[in-house]
Amino acid sequence: MKKTLFFLAAATFAAAGMAQAPTFEVTTQNGAVLLMSVVDGAATVTGGKLTTGTECNLGDLVIPATVEHDGNTVPVTTIGAAAFNHDTMTSVVIPSSVTSIKMSAFRQVEGLQSVTIPNSVTELGRMAFLQCASLTSVTLSEALTEIPMNAFYQCNLSSVTIPNSVTTISDFAFDANGNITNITIGSGVDSIGEQAFFDNSNLDMVTVLCTEVPRTGARAFTGSENTLTSVVVPCGTADAYRANEEWGKFARIRENCGGDNPGEEPGEEPGGNEGIATTDMSAFNAYAAEGRIVVDCPVATNVQVFATDGRSVATLTANGKKAIEVPAAGVYIVSFDGRKATKTVVVK
Repeated sequence: MKKTLFFLAAATFAAAGMAQAPTFEVTTQNGAVLLMSVVDGAATVTGGKLTTGTECNLGDLVIPATVEHDGNTVPVTTIGAAAFNHDTMTSVVIPSSVTSIKMSAFRQVEGLQSVTIPNSVTELGRMAFLQCASLTSVTLSEALTEIPMNAFYQCNLSSVTIPNSVTTISDFAFDANGNITNITIGSGVDSIGEQAFFDNSNLDMVTVLCTEVPRTGARAFTGSENTLTSVVVPCGTADAYRANEEWGKFARIRENCGGDNPGEEPGEEPGGNEGIATTDMSAFNAYAAEGRIVVDCPVATNVQVFATDGRSVATLTANGKKAIEVPAAGVYIVSFDGRKATKTVVVK
């Protein structure tokens, strides 16, 4: 896109941030040219060099962890405000030296399909990935404490896992992601902003790991009341969630008490109208054997394995019996065919 349209915005961002330092060029391992500045022994990515008169196509971008400057090797710690605003890239590797991704850093980047934000990142700016229309997958840093306003507004994400480190999901953070089907909200979240998950019209399941109901802003989930088949909350908390003004809009709130079918209340028959849908899924099974999880599927089925903190451990297709390695002993949730059925497995 035309970078000339954004010079004024970039200048505004810069004026609100650190004092300006001279920029220099760095050629990455994929041949892209980045603009950098160094302040106090740390480098900031300030942008990409135009590849044509008004276009900046960075391809499969690999941001370096260190750069050479004035005879010194300095770490790259920051992706600056509006650094890649309206640029084009097919992928990006963010090094573990980076601790901060500033406001609008990847705003409206064309072609970016997935991103992993390393656990070194403690700060994510507002609108960091706003309107990245091709972005279908994001892995969030487990050091983040806030998902800021509009961070992933109007992207194309299919699922979201909020790490346990996060305490705040701000207003409009994941608004208008029409392809999201499932969300896992980490145990540390105590605040969900207004319209944080607004207009996610394909949302099917929300798993909440918070034992206390988060403060939840108006219309946080508006637009998905009729598509959600299940909201799963920790054991003993369903009544508190039902009593909440926002969460109470969902009739299908169920507890995960560690049984074979998380989401079903004690004594409820599997497949009840308000539990996790298990229609035609009774033949699917999962159990522990020799430190692994074994799944048994009568037909080829997509299977996902999650830790209790929401982390994805394995994704595969199984037909018949299949053993799955897990990283350690513990409790795992096995999901069959997009959570049409789930099993809890204890691996010793």
